[in-house]
Amino acid sequence: MRHVSALKKLCRFCQTIRRGKNVFVFCKANARHKQKQGWITK
Repeated sequence: MRHVSALKKLCRFCQTIRRGKNVFVFCKANARHKQKQGWITK
């Protein structure tokens, strides 16, 4: 999974999902499209 500052949908199957303060991109067609944005800071 790549950590990036700006998420991009790379194909039409990519879905943006938000869990708490983190934002993810998951893709059912191509697992290499997975991305994560957001860090947990103390």
